[in-house]
Amino acid sequence: MRGNLNRGRPEPRVSVVPCYPDKWMEISPNSGGPGNPSRPSLWPVIVHSARTAVTALASILVARLFRLPESYWAPITTLVITQSSVGAALKVSGERFVGTVLGAAVGAVVGTLIGPSLIAFGAGVFILGLLSAAAHSSFSAYRFAGVTLAVVQLIPRNGPPWLVAFHRFATVTIGVAVALAMAVVWPEQDETVLQKAERVRKR
Repeated sequence: MRGNLNRGRPEPRVSVVPCYPDKWMEISPNSGGPGNPSRPSLWPVIVHSARTAVTALASILVARLFRLPESYWAPITTLVITQSSVGAALKVSGERFVGTVLGAAVGAVVGTLIGPSLIAFGAGVFILGLLSAAAHSSFSAYRFAGVTLAVVQLIPRNGPPWLVAFHRFATVTIGVAVALAMAVVWPEQDETVLQKAERVRKR
């Protein structure tokens, strides 16, 4: 009977909107938004997108102000960190900073003593694993260190390895600093609202 009654009725259209930080939610136009039948919840998404765009733009402008080559690494770092609240941003920033320092240092030393080669790169990744364990850093820091090492050793450049490593360290430091500054100046105030909406949707 229910199947016969539902025949001929148009299926409700469902739209998908992004939800902080990396979730996507299906919202029916008749429901008015997750957990709130009276009005849609697009405003937190708009604010979060605007905050992320402003932070990334500020990061690239600061890096270009210092005339750093490959300044795009600054906004890349900022985008990784700025998706978090203040407490989470501090943790991610610390991991990325430690990883960048280790990767840049090993890349500069190995690149100067041995030169660019696949064997040197493999040895550098192995050494980074040992140094990360000795520094009691997380696996995330080890991953960031490996990325920095790959950037320093595998991308052909004209300058010496130590200068390439310094530029990489400088751009990442700018990205971390801008992300942390924005987390304090413009905190993610709507995080709790959207997380509650996600829990309501899963019930």
